[in-house]
Amino acid sequence: MNCQEVRDNLEPYISAELEPETARSLARHLESCPDCRREYLRTKELITGLRQLPGQIKLKDVLQVQMQNKIMKEAQSKKSNLRSRFAFGAAAVFFILFTLSSTLLAFPALAEKYTPSLPIVQDLNNLKTETAALKDQTLALQNEAEALKVQMKQIGGTQLKVVETATALDATDNTEVQALALSFIKAQYKGDLEKIQSITTPEFYQKILARQSQYIWTNNGAVIFGSITNVAQDKDSYLVFVRISDSRDDSEFQENFILVKVNGEYKIKEVELDK
Repeated sequence: MNCQEVRDNLEPYISAELEPETARSLARHLESCPDCRREYLRTKELITGLRQLPGQIKLKDVLQVQMQNKIMKEAQSKKSNLRSRFAFGAAAVFFILFTLSSTLLAFPALAEKYTPSLPIVQDLNNLKTETAALKDQTLALQNEAEALKVQMKQIGGTQLKVVETATALDATDNTEVQALALSFIKAQYKGDLEKIQSITTPEFYQKILARQSQYIWTNNGAVIFGSITNVAQDKDSYLVFVRISDSRDDSEFQENFILVKVNGEYKIKEVELDK
């Protein structure tokens, strides 16, 4: 056992919490290492003091009472020494409290074990809890970022970013469905109803004809593709989402596609605009 291992295990060793073999190994090291032995004695003294602390926690009040009694008794005979004695007492109280606070901060594990009700110990515990929660949040964000990897991909002659989420289809079908979504958007901006009819279900195409202002945006084909997701599946439906922008609006918006398979072919069943 090296010096660092010994110092890391001094608290449980002094508290008799180590496994017997580990404790014997640590004891052998202490016999041969003066530096670690000094650290052991210092730590043991601190632990002993902390164990006695709960019964002495009102030390400040006791000292104040003792100083007041002493001052009253000596007031008549030693008036000239009053201020110096009071100053000494105040300094002693401050020193004891400062030493206590420093000890708790230096040895939080001991403080938590022997003086859990002290405000400073409670603050340390709260800080530990907040730190653990922050680590969990950071890990969750890292996992989320890992799950949402982005890569550039050529789909149907269009280069755009692909958000790699879990996909329900093999690579070929996934690309085919993504290409259908991009073809629909391009046809929207060109007013190409013939193309739209060829890639949508009959029911959805009739809906488009009835609401052309909602689905057809003739803008000379000026559309900018931001990103597209992999294809997800919800029972018999396939979902893919595309982020786009155009000259009508400086901000991006999204079209959510719902597709189904009809006679072995993928068809667009619905498109929802999501700003």
